[in-house]
Amino acid sequence: MDNIIGPQIDAFNAINKQESTNAGVNYLDITGISREAATDTSLIAGDGLHPSYKMYKLWIAQLAPMVIARMEKK
Repeated sequence: MDNIIGPQIDAFNAINKQESTNAGVNYLDITGISREAATDTSLIAGDGLHPSYKMYKLWIAQLAPMVIARMEKK
């Protein structure tokens, strides 16, 4: 199933990135971090479905520099 869904997610993300670029807004692809959950269960919350605090922290680590850079432009 992942050999079908993975490429579909990648294609969806590519479209989102292009549309974000066209609109002049930032885009952050968190898929790479999310995929790490397949081998690092600490990235998934206790319910086995949602992201854990650790995954959110990794996402924020990538997002924060983008937000700061954008704020500094204002």
